[in-house]
Amino acid sequence: PIPASGMWTAADLKEWRNHDNGAYFIALGHLAPGDYRLQLSFAPLAEGRLKITDQHFEPLVEAFLSPEARQEMTFTVMAGAHYLTLHSQTELTGMTLRTTTR
Repeated sequence: PIPASGMWTAADLKEWRNHDNGAYFIALGHLAPGDYRLQLSFAPLAEGRLKITDQHFEPLVEAFLSPEARQEMTFTVMAGAHYLTLHSQTELTGMTLRTTTR
């Protein structure tokens, strides 16, 4: 679930990482309907694929990450459980998810 601050640290994210293939599977928890802004931070520059799915694992966001230290995107969800899958060989050092207005 989302920390009260909306921010995950590298230590928080470590438990969600598969160290064999470098992928993350993060349960975002139950999100209220609305618009969200996701920010990802990586130590070195990162490339990879990101997917956010709903409770039925239907994709809401699918994105290829360009080689930048910080990635940012906005998306809209309906109420329910949501999940983030990230395939990257680079370790995620921080993640922020907050509601936003477009």
